Amino acid sequence: MTTLLYVTATHVLASSQDTTVKSNPIIYTELFVGLSGGRAGGLGFGFEGNYQSKNNLFSARYVGNVRLDNTGFISPFIPIPNIQTSSTTEEFSILYGYRKAINGHALSISGGLSRNKYTFYGDNGNNNYKRDYYLGIPFELNYQFFKREKKRIYIYGIIPIGKPTALGSGFGIKAIGNISRNPYLGLALSSGLGYFKKY
Repeated sequence: MTTLLYVTATHVLASSQDTTVKSNPIIYTELFVGLSGGRAGGLGFGFEGNYQSKNNLFSARYVGNVRLDNTGFISPFIPIPNIQTSSTTEEFSILYGYRKAINGHALSISGGLSRNKYTFYGDNGNNNYKRDYYLGIPFELNYQFFKREKKRIYIYGIIPIGKPTALGSGFGIKAIGNISRNPYLGLALSSGLGYFKKY
């Protein structure tokens, strides 16, 4: 009787281990473009890597902003605007935040610490060229959309390959900014690739 109970218990334990499905990690990257205002604002683009553990979100972010000014026309006879770079900003930051994913969308908010470089190219007047390095407090608010369940990957959206996978693409909108002596605040559209939730 004891031997029978042992064999049965061993069989049940082995069966439960065989049916255990390992879930994927939540890790993804994003590319984004947008516009921002403020002294360090302008046309912006960036890249971000993200990892989530429970509801804790860890991110590494790069943001580059370029402010362009129209200084007139190339010549009186050629009606083409003379566009010049007024300033550029580069930000390298580490952020920590909270992220909640439900079905096929997620909301997150993060803040952290950044190292920034601001370059002003002058305005042909009293304000001359200058470069400034400083620390800042970066922040962002994200709203993302992604697939609700595992699906096969399609080449050109037509040809299916492989088995259903948790790997997929996503898109969304994010509010980004930096609190510093050269601040900015803006909106961007994002496109991502990775594992956006546990499937």
